[in-house]
Amino acid sequence: MFQTPVFYARFPVSGLAPTEVDALLENGWSRSDVNLCTTLVHSVEGGWRASLMLRLPLRDFTFKKRFRKVMRRNGRIFQTRIRPFQPSEEKENIWQVFKKNIHHWRFVSTLESHLFKEQNPAGFQSWEVAVYDGSRLVGFSVFDRGAASLASLEAAYDPAYAKYSPGMHTMLAEIEYAMQQGLSFYYPGFIPKDTPMFEYKLRPGGLEFFRIKTQEWLPWDRLEKSDWVFDEVFEKLRLLQAFLACGQRKARLATGHFLNWPGIVPSLTDYNFFLLYPYPLVEKPDLCIAIGWNPFAAHFQVFQARLFTDYQPGNDDLEMKIILVYAVSESTYCGAFENVFEVLNYLPPSR
Repeated sequence: MFQTPVFYARFPVSGLAPTEVDALLENGWSRSDVNLCTTLVHSVEGGWRASLMLRLPLRDFTFKKRFRKVMRRNGRIFQTRIRPFQPSEEKENIWQVFKKNIHHWRFVSTLESHLFKEQNPAGFQSWEVAVYDGSRLVGFSVFDRGAASLASLEAAYDPAYAKYSPGMHTMLAEIEYAMQQGLSFYYPGFIPKDTPMFEYKLRPGGLEFFRIKTQEWLPWDRLEKSDWVFDEVFEKLRLLQAFLACGQRKARLATGHFLNWPGIVPSLTDYNFFLLYPYPLVEKPDLCIAIGWNPFAAHFQVFQARLFTDYQPGNDDLEMKIILVYAVSESTYCGAFENVFEVLNYLPPSR
């Protein structure tokens, strides 16, 4: 967490001190359940989207007039309580209905499992915003609190109260609380590209994004096409796949679902998307060649690997099924190649 994330990394922790929360956020990481993750790609609405990490500097921030109006109106109607996170049946019921009917998740785990697995919420400095209409809970959000920052994790509300913008209300309450506590930054989480349901995170204005290639936070209006790093990765892999097909070499796109710790030595687990060659694979566990695109060094990296894969249908993306890889039992780094011609010359012919 004290280093800039590689393109892909995901590893578990048992808890976080306040200063550790600050460090992971400052360096472009986020927390998903008990794992610390890079934030450059996410599965959203059945497809894979390039993503960026956001933050809001609070030193000179002021609420827009329309948001002050929402806060005043909702303040007259609802009671808002901010406190350490407390699991409850009320929250669980709202969570299940919201995720199934509003976000259309195919599978909804319990809120506590989704955020903490078997760990203690207090170990992650996790707090909540709870919004009540009298004695009735109508919405809530959960956030991690650092020494100088606040990171929003999840929110849900009763759809019957949608006209009051309860999701926006809890976000504004989190920002207001962070300012009252003298914190420096508010982190609303990641934003996937071209996904309207996440664009509310930009509405307060003044947001920054993490540019991983230069390892710096920049104002949102300085965003460039190249900052959506996953788009580059996906384009390079599709180009290589098409090029190999012209040479009668069939490769298939795969996505890695495994834990990975960032390191100096190249590893296949540094990639959550790569090509598998040849295809179809013929051995179990599968021995193959895996090819990833390194967006920072601007070259392909090739590995010989033995994998554990799942041939059940995965996410549809551009009408192409993606192989799911759950484990890399062994992997050998074979070298870096600058272009598709070098890769083609390296690969043996298909059987």
